[in-house]
Amino acid sequence: MTSSPATENKTLNEVNEIIKGIENTCLPLIEGVIIAHVPALGLPVVKQISESIEQIIANYLTKWAETQADFAIIDVQVDQEQSNLQKAKSDADFQKAQSALINDDGSGTLK
Repeated sequence: MTSSPATENKTLNEVNEIIKGIENTCLPLIEGVIIAHVPALGLPVVKQISESIEQIIANYLTKWAETQADFAIIDVQVDQEQSNLQKAKSDADFQKAQSALINDDGSGTLK
């Protein structure tokens, strides 16, 4: 029985959660710095509007960071899989050549 490939990349999910955690931690700090430099943005109605704009920008930047991280992680994973495949093929070729030598089956070619 063969195992089916995973439909979920746990590494990507973990990295994306870390990125979202960074956003959730940094966004209130950034809002505080903005209000400290421009106190008018802390007024009740203005603050709600500015927080909405900040959230839209933060969501966009978070999605961008997640996408960049996902592509980088997938590239590393694919490279590792290709390396494993090449190693397996090399091992199989070596074992075949070694078997031919040990068994002297005449399958070698003259040059």
